[in-house]
Amino acid sequence: MDGYNADNPAHRTRVARLATATAGRAADRWDCGAPRGTAPRTVPLPTGDDESVDPGRAKGTCAGVPGRGGTSRVWESPRGDSPREQCALGGVWEPSSVLDAYYGPYAEDMRRRLEGEQPVQAVLYAASALCPDTDEPALYVLHSTHSTLSAADARATLTAFARRSATAHGCDAPTQPERPDPPEPGRG
Repeated sequence: MDGYNADNPAHRTRVARLATATAGRAADRWDCGAPRGTAPRTVPLPTGDDESVDPGRAKGTCAGVPGRGGTSRVWESPRGDSPREQCALGGVWEPSSVLDAYYGPYAEDMRRRLEGEQPVQAVLYAASALCPDTDEPALYVLHSTHSTLSAADARATLTAFARRSATAHGCDAPTQPERPDPPEPGRG
């Protein structure tokens, strides 16, 4: 795109709409049976790894997520209708836990990963919610690299994140967070 500027939300949205339409036409042409997504209304600008805020000042994907277990900083992107959302929690220097929301094909892909078909970083807890216009339930997970959250705090943190994301996407209330089943032996 001539004159493309990733800082311009209109440019990002046009590229995302083009990609969505192209994928839909490809699915129709090759009859792959993939569910059709809807074109995004906006595409938030990702937040850089060095751009963190105090948990109480979060306004995007981390807003309303309790800062527990030594969480003094969060890394977030603006809340939108994106098919994948993320909120990272941690100390001053780096995230120790990451909350992810997956919708549509992203949820389907992450479920395959959790079933051991592909490697995935440590998932402490997962929850799901039924959403309109899709047969694939949304999936919410709490990943951890070196979490300082207790089990109760981890569940409360994922619950707050999942509820807010599900509401923003028009989904039903999420299930209670549970530990995912480990992959079968010899898989993953």
